[in-house]
Amino acid sequence: MNCQPGDLAVIVNSVIESNIGAFVRVQKKAPESNNADDPIWVVKAAHPICFDHAGITFRRKIAPIQDSSLKPIGGSAVLKDLAEEAKLYMQAQMFDFYEVNEYGTITDPCGKYPEIKAEVFSVDTRLIDNKKDLINEIECCQPLTWHFNELAREKIEDLVAQDEESQQAQEMKSLVDREDSWKYLLDNDFNLEAYKELIDKWLDSPIDWHESEYFTCNDLTPQGMAKSFFESIDLDIADDLGVVIVEGDHPGSTYFAAELRKGVDHANYAAERLGLDFRFKEIQS
Repeated sequence: MNCQPGDLAVIVNSVIESNIGAFVRVQKKAPESNNADDPIWVVKAAHPICFDHAGITFRRKIAPIQDSSLKPIGGSAVLKDLAEEAKLYMQAQMFDFYEVNEYGTITDPCGKYPEIKAEVFSVDTRLIDNKKDLINEIECCQPLTWHFNELAREKIEDLVAQDEESQQAQEMKSLVDREDSWKYLLDNDFNLEAYKELIDKWLDSPIDWHESEYFTCNDLTPQGMAKSFFESIDLDIADDLGVVIVEGDHPGSTYFAAELRKGVDHANYAAERLGLDFRFKEIQS
């Protein structure tokens, strides 16, 4: 085992090249590393480093790193000098800063606003193997259901236009305003791969923020990440800081956030008094 808790170390191996060379402070073993030949450490970096979890890449100052990917700094005079420089550097970068706008909304600058639907909806065509799977995946995502209804409506209108006087055309007209009109086309023109391609195309399209109440990964945004963090801290600490969790500021609202109610100066004084490793700074929206 290379490291021990409290060691200052450098990342020497990572599938994410930008992590290599980053200084970190080893804090403790990750719970999942018990009895592992290559334990996983929870480390704190001077700047956010990247790690992968469940196929999603996160950027955090606190992250899991395997022992074999770390080299503790110490031993020779050169390494001791390097360790001292790294220690000073780490101290200069000691705090994470959360940003607070003029309305008190807290955001995490390490987060990024998603751009395409695949980043906010838990829909994966790789899990679809048959017609039943396809129906379940579409029905479990309301905006995707709306999308397929719109596609069905366009298809039905095209078919009707080709032969408006036929009995079949008249029957199809009644399907246009049904909430499950897409199932009609599915029953009459089923092609699994074609439907999966339609879903993938939809997932690659830009986000419609009017659908945000249906997002399943909204905590990846700067606002969502801050909310998730402050939900996880002790309630007494949050109260001392003046942080309040808001889940809809009025009935039907999709505004979910952590808000700072007592001002940045008050919160930073409280954070220093409590020995917390983060601070707040004001920004303009």
